[in-house]
Amino acid sequence: MAAFPDELPCPEYFNFALHVVDKWAAIRPSPQALLWVDQKGRNPLSLDYAYFSKRSHQAAELLTRLGVKKGDRVIIILPRVPAWWEIATAIIRIGAVVCPCTTQAVAHDIEYRARASGATVFIGDDVSLEKFNAVRKNCRDVRIILQAAGPPLKDVSQYASELKNIPEGFLFNDESSRTKWSDPSMIYFTSGTTGMPKMVVHDQVSYPLGWAKAAWSWFGAWNCGAALFIQETVGPFNPEQAFDNLHRYPITTLCAPPTAYRQFVLPSRQAYFRQNAPMNLEHCVGAGEPLNDQVIKTWKEMCGLEIRDGYGQTETTLVCGNIKGNKVKYGSMGKPLPGVPLTVINQEGEESPPGEEGEIAIATTTPRGSRTLNIFTGYLQADGTVFRPVRQAKTCSWYLTGDRAYKDEDGFLWFVGRSDDVINSSGYRIG
Repeated sequence: MAAFPDELPCPEYFNFALHVVDKWAAIRPSPQALLWVDQKGRNPLSLDYAYFSKRSHQAAELLTRLGVKKGDRVIIILPRVPAWWEIATAIIRIGAVVCPCTTQAVAHDIEYRARASGATVFIGDDVSLEKFNAVRKNCRDVRIILQAAGPPLKDVSQYASELKNIPEGFLFNDESSRTKWSDPSMIYFTSGTTGMPKMVVHDQVSYPLGWAKAAWSWFGAWNCGAALFIQETVGPFNPEQAFDNLHRYPITTLCAPPTAYRQFVLPSRQAYFRQNAPMNLEHCVGAGEPLNDQVIKTWKEMCGLEIRDGYGQTETTLVCGNIKGNKVKYGSMGKPLPGVPLTVINQEGEESPPGEEGEIAIATTTPRGSRTLNIFTGYLQADGTVFRPVRQAKTCSWYLTGDRAYKDEDGFLWFVGRSDDVINSSGYRIG
């Protein structure tokens, strides 16, 4: 096996809200954490880390007063509004478990997620709450409901008004909420072509010290002290609107699925792009599915920047990619990231030689015996147990990603396809 980079230490205790958000908030002046614009790309709202620290302290106390406690599972279905980041940070702060769901979920999707996860709290806007109300009688574990966006619904507690009851500057400091690295922090739902969505459980370091596209941007950017650019969008993706945002605002990094890049490089849009050149774009990254060579070449001709493709899953952080400083081989997934014991293995759990197809796998422990930070705890089962698919080898056990690839002589990985029932569409894993 190839030598792995220096190992990353795993802290005994870690909490993203306390050790990341509050850390950046303590800097003066506080760095910008989020730049939000409305559906038309106008009316920008700039919020710093001090804001999210303060609001999440208040929100943590509010949730506690409502009866939320450490270990509770909280479903949150909100559009792209700042309250999402305030509340999600607060949930982590008190040691509860964030269960984010797409706003595209319909009533029966919400019912399944609430029942399967054992969620006791539901936080949404008027649209998602109306859907939930249609199935609420079947979700008997849910005992707390909170509305955080949209026109107020009758007899539903309102986040904005309830938060006014918590003094500004309140510091949430409940020792019982202190989280060890192994405590759960998030449950994501990921689907295959058959069966119901799987529940992917992450601990306090596997995502909060890494990245899911929404989580990748949230955790990844804030770990670096960078700012998120968020647009409140409704309806299908609009490439021209994306170009307008890049033109109007000092966005330095663009992360988009190949579907978006393919729309960007259409001849009909290249003229619009030239007339509305990005203000401050420095980096372009792609993820979600393989990106073909011609799109990368055309995009570089348009803006002078290479798209650096990356690879990861709902179950992992970004674990492989074309990182800065490495040569980009068009069509390749790149190389394993520093600190990630990833390779391609055969049926016996041995590393496959260059050119031989195998399964992408990540060692669950490093060669020195430390746990690998970059992978999930496992899939939550109906009986409450957690299962993670592994293959035991002579020297370690491997987490099996379900993806197949091969390595070339230079150590670059080339994606082949799935070895199970999951498919990708526009960067989303769907059933």
